[in-house]
Amino acid sequence: MVEWVKVNWNTWYYFDPSLFEDKQMHTGKIIKLSSVEQGYGFIVSKEIPCERIYFHWSNLIQSTLRFPKLEKGMYVTFDARETPDKGMRAYRIKVVDAPVETKTDG
Repeated sequence: MVEWVKVNWNTWYYFDPSLFEDKQMHTGKIIKLSSVEQGYGFIVSKEIPCERIYFHWSNLIQSTLRFPKLEKGMYVTFDARETPDKGMRAYRIKVVDAPVETKTDG
């Protein structure tokens, strides 16, 4: 099912939840935040072998903290995707109290 998601009072984005089905949630830590006006930041994760993962405030899950309340060093869970010419991006970001252990079978 495809839906439109309202980002702010006059901006809507086309969203396809099937893009995130069967995706593993990763754990990481916020290492950098821009100003509130710019609204982006970077995450690092031991689970993804890249230097940093970009995120935009619009990718925060609504039930988590708003962008102005985020702080460097907070732990988050997120989905990650490689984007052409732009590197790794984080989606469905949620602030967590402590690192979440990833369960593996076996």
